[in-house]
Amino acid sequence: MACAFGSKGAVPLDTPDCLLAGAPGIVTALIALNLLLFGCTLLFLAAGFFTRWARARHRTRRARFAARWEPLLHGRVAGDRDPLPALKRGELLSFLMLWLHLAGYVKEEGKDGLRTAGTELNLGPKVIGLLAGSVPWQRLLAARAAALLRLAEAVPHLTRMAAGPDPRLALAAVEALLTISPAQGHDCFRQLVLRSGWSPCAMAAVASAHPAVTRRVLEAALAKASPGGAMSIVRLLELIEDQDAAPALRLRLAGNRHAAETAALLHALGRFGAAEDRRAALPFLRDARWLVRMQAASALGGLGLPEDLEPLAHLLSDPEWWVRYRAAQAMLRLARGDRAALAAVMDKVEDRFARDAMSFAVAEFEWVPAA
Repeated sequence: MACAFGSKGAVPLDTPDCLLAGAPGIVTALIALNLLLFGCTLLFLAAGFFTRWARARHRTRRARFAARWEPLLHGRVAGDRDPLPALKRGELLSFLMLWLHLAGYVKEEGKDGLRTAGTELNLGPKVIGLLAGSVPWQRLLAARAAALLRLAEAVPHLTRMAAGPDPRLALAAVEALLTISPAQGHDCFRQLVLRSGWSPCAMAAVASAHPAVTRRVLEAALAKASPGGAMSIVRLLELIEDQDAAPALRLRLAGNRHAAETAALLHALGRFGAAEDRRAALPFLRDARWLVRMQAASALGGLGLPEDLEPLAHLLSDPEWWVRYRAAQAMLRLARGDRAALAAVMDKVEDRFARDAMSFAVAEFEWVPAA
């Protein structure tokens, strides 16, 4: 390629004039890009440093706060009545978290000491202010604080929160109301049960803490639920192991045509049912719906008698693997280590899939029949 020499060095003779004219602009753009990248790097480094510094500062302040207040609150739990210092500005939320944390680990007499401390610090108006606010986690904190303080002034705020769209806030409000005003809590709990979106495990904690109120609500809701609409209630009754609810579950099971709900009812009755539930479960072994057959077999594993080994053995040849598996489990439970009883039933079974299901269950549970 031919070149011409000038003050700027060798330049190809066929280089377009537009590139020669734009060279300074390209260099300027590259320099600007490098400066921008350098600035962004510095910005990210500064942000990381500031974040670490802020976290360290927050930990230090939290440690100082705990060192100042934990001995005082522990003293109140132990029965001390020494005057408490006033809360400093900005310490309310930290105090509530520490105060409620301690309340979760002490008995009722210890909670009385913490409640007295809260009253002395005039937490009531501050808690009401948080309940009326718009920050969800602060409202959750305030609902728990209102329950610990037995704060009657919080009932209107909690009632509105219980009817709100957020299931977490509604559940926290209902739990507080059941402590402060059981009658109002009863109504709000009933309304919450009829709604959807709540967690059975979270509701179980509330129901277990107030069984005298919640049991009646759950049984009434179970009876009034639409076909197939009671599964969450059945699950909740099973989680709290409410044996007194067995008659209501039994009544719901009779004539139930919804497969998933029928299966849920059988599962719950298998957990804490009685002899009459065994008789109710036996006909469902021949149900056309495999989910129902599976749960019926599982229920008989807890409620059945040795003579139920024979009907369960028929399910070992079921087309559905889960039915065969649960039937084998149930038979092992009913045999209770009696090798002869189990062998007498299995000798009549010639189906290969049935024997495979039993072998799988025996191997999984390391079950060894008694000699």
